[in-house]
Amino acid sequence: MSRRHRMLFFALVAIQVLVLVGMAAGRESTLRDGDNDITLQTVAVEPRGLVRGDFVVPCSEIGTIRA
Repeated sequence: MSRRHRMLFFALVAIQVLVLVGMAAGRESTLRDGDNDITLQTVAVEPRGLVRGDFVVPCSEIGTIRA
């Protein structure tokens, strides 16, 4: 591979990485804008599986339906 092809390859890789980092930074800034913090109370549910044994599934009150 010639030096020119190698430089072109690394330039294309660098452009792709910069685009991905820019997209992630843009999404991060969108999520961090605003001062509306929401706190949810979580409840641990401890089911028992025949194959997996004991495990914990975190649930929140907002996701449960009260009958």
